[in-house]
Order: sequence, then C-alpha cells, then structure tokens
Amino acid sequence: MANTITQCPVLTIPKELDFVAPTDIAFVTDYKKGCTKKTTAPLLFIAELFNATIKVMHINEEEELSKEQESHREMLELCLKNTEHSSHWVQAFADKAMVIDDFLNNIGRRYVCYGALQTQLL
Repeated sequence: MANTITQCPVLTIPKELDFVAPTDIAFVTDYKKGCTKKTTAPLLFIAELFNATIKVMHINEEEELSKEQESHREMLELCLKNTEHSSHWVQAFADKAMVIDDFLNNIGRRYVCYGALQTQLL
C-alpha cells in the first residue's frame, strides 16, 4: 500500500524527541517560484491540523521584487487568505541558511519549516 501513495504531507519526528504540536509554520520563499492552491494544500493542511500560524519569510535580495515575484507574492497571499499568517522580510546576507536559522530561533521552538526557494540553500 505504501508504494501507491504518491502525495501525502509528512511530518517527521526523530524518535529521540517527544512530539509537541507546532504553533507556527515557517514558510521560506524568494517568490521566484509561484504557488497555487494545489501546491500550498499540504502547507494549509498542516496549519489547519495544528491550528498553527504560517510565518512567511522572504529573503530580500534586491531592493524591489520583480513583476514576476510580485505576482507570486500576490498569489501566495490569495492562497493564505483564510489562514492566520504573517509576512516577514529579511535582508539578504552571505549565508542564507544562517538567516533562516536566525529567523526560526526568533519565532520560537515550536515550529515546522516549509520552504519554496528556487535556489538550493545547503
């Protein structure tokens, strides 16, 4: 049966840890890749399941978004309109992974990280 499941959101908890429901979901994006209701469905499912707030984090690499990025931002806002969420813009640094880690540490310990970056971070 497991071989027939092709699309299912998975939340992985190391067995050494006790599960604590997340209160926040960090959604990291550069707005270079568009989102749709279909692609955000797993994110929205997990947010609803745990009554978690989605914290959208954008790493600002340019002063302004391109027209395409702005269109993707607006589509994401539309997809999230019925879900509690907030947007956070962070200035670009040499190490994106460090910026994301700092953001996660600032929002607290009970979060899930979900990303939509076009470029690979690590």
